[in-house]
Amino acid sequence: IEQTKGWDGTRGWELGPTGARTLEGFELNVMKVQSFVNPFVAQRALAPPGLRVERIDDAHVNGRPHYVLIVRTADGPPATMFIDRETKLVTRSTLTIQMPNVGEASIVTDVGNYKLVAGVRVSTTMTQVAEGIATTNVIIDDTSVNTAVDASIFASR
Repeated sequence: IEQTKGWDGTRGWELGPTGARTLEGFELNVMKVQSFVNPFVAQRALAPPGLRVERIDDAHVNGRPHYVLIVRTADGPPATMFIDRETKLVTRSTLTIQMPNVGEASIVTDVGNYKLVAGVRVSTTMTQVAEGIATTNVIIDDTSVNTAVDASIFASR
């Protein structure tokens, strides 16, 4: 599947196998966070007043020791972030959300295979498991940084 997603700071859209569609609600919020290289900077920049980060007991992910943080915002579900103690890179996040027509769902997202892009480590793989619903595997073949974007692609969405 090939998808193109965009966010102009206000509106988000996705162009995929079923055509173009506007992103709203949770999907738009995820797009906003994904526009930042560092998820903690994203939370600080995007979260309304009330952002709290709490360190809890360390844990192991795939046999490696991790710091564990719970990130809470005033208007969203708390997310648990797992940070590799050696590399200092995020490798997993978990959260529980309300999904339309489904109800409460636990989401586990594993990221990895970080590569250096324009001086910044960027994850090139992601596996997201919505417990009992779906598993999504993403492999990013290419990443471009600060490329020119034709503003008209936002006007037609």
